[in-house]
Amino acid sequence: MTKSKSRKPDTSTHARLKPSHGKRRESGTRKAAPRKAIRRPRATVPLSATVKRKSQPDTKQAQVIAMLCAPSGTTIDALMRVTGWQQHSVRGFLTAVVRKKFSLDLRSEIIDGGRVYRVVDGAATPAVDTKAKTAA
Repeated sequence: MTKSKSRKPDTSTHARLKPSHGKRRESGTRKAAPRKAIRRPRATVPLSATVKRKSQPDTKQAQVIAMLCAPSGTTIDALMRVTGWQQHSVRGFLTAVVRKKFSLDLRSEIIDGGRVYRVVDGAATPAVDTKAKTAA
């Protein structure tokens, strides 16, 4: 009995495009596309309700906002100690949540060689002032 020669793998285009998953579908049938999740818009809450509502005082977010609302303000180092966050996370929170989400007027000043952040109540943001000047 002679050994059969090993066959080289078929490298033709047909062999490469051939489905390797086993069963073949009948022609004309298509696989159903997966359904997309329906994204429902979030309920919009007025800013006054967001800031004035009772927040849980034990959350890191509430602690940071309380420290920023103090008349003396706070530093990034103090926020890092209270929350356990890294410096870039504190800066991101100040930008994304305090300024953008809550639209609070966050001011930073250099006092005694260190930067102090505080939320100023009732003051217009610089962007609003610029728009008012150009409209006049």
